[in-house]
Amino acid sequence: MKKIFLILLSITTILLIIGVHILWGDKLNDAFLFGGTAATALFTLILVFVAWTQLTGINATSSCDFIHRFKKDYFRKSTRRLFYLIEHECIIFNENSSPSDIDDSFFKVDKDKVSNSNLPDDIKRDLLTKTSYSTYEIDDLLLGHFEDVGLFEKTNVVNIDMVYEEFDYYICITHENKEIKKYLEYCRKGDGNDDIYDKFSDIYEKCQSYGKLKKKKINDSIIFSGISESIWKFKFNLYEKLKREFMLRS
Repeated sequence: MKKIFLILLSITTILLIIGVHILWGDKLNDAFLFGGTAATALFTLILVFVAWTQLTGINATSSCDFIHRFKKDYFRKSTRRLFYLIEHECIIFNENSSPSDIDDSFFKVDKDKVSNSNLPDDIKRDLLTKTSYSTYEIDDLLLGHFEDVGLFEKTNVVNIDMVYEEFDYYICITHENKEIKKYLEYCRKGDGNDDIYDKFSDIYEKCQSYGKLKKKKINDSIIFSGISESIWKFKFNLYEKLKREFMLRS
């Protein structure tokens, strides 16, 4: 659909250029030819609009279906328990002395903090079902999901608006947790490791930026809202390209 859309848009542009040339060029008196060209261009514009509308609808449906299936896989009891511990800073990263032995690093639950909270006893018992988490569990239960979300958004499998509405809170809480930050820094030590969980960090930055745009769009009209989003996408894509270029040169 995207290719068809671009082809139709290209045809429309070419026809409009021909029409302008006929109008202002040597064949100014050939009004019939210009009228036919203009009518064709108008018809093609209508086709472009229909194709764009269908493409938008298909993308929205695909994104909704994907988000629904992804949430069912993400919101499991084990994930909810772990996220609660991260959100309330009840988990501590124990770093091994060497990045090459990362398998020996782990996260431990702050049992005292959980036990001394005002939570009901049954919730405390549930949170303390596990008193430690391996780095593999943190990756599989949480960070790996956010890395996937970032990858899928970057490759247009889902759009940023849906990612923001459904996952922004979880992405931001997790990325801003000081123990998770320690773990990410630890993972990225050494040559060639700076891209570990880069999609997670990218989608975090994008959600932060998009959140500011959303607040601004509330006070904008529909037209200016669309223009603002287009400008934002251009600026953010440019920012990402410049950041990648800087990272490659550094």
